[in-house]
Amino acid sequence: MPPAGLGQLLLREPPGLAIGKVRLEDGEVVLGVIGEAIACIAQREITQFGGWRAYKQLQQT
Repeated sequence: MPPAGLGQLLLREPPGLAIGKVRLEDGEVVLGVIGEAIACIAQREITQFGGWRAYKQLQQT
């Protein structure tokens, strides 16, 4: 994503979310959207769905 696109994405994110390093299951470290611990309290864990897109798709069916 171009830097300008990243800036626009961050402006649309709700408070408590940021860009940070995420370690994937295979050990690879990539940039991803992370949530501050306080913002994650009482939120649904969606790891089992395989990612945000898969979670959202299941919600539409």
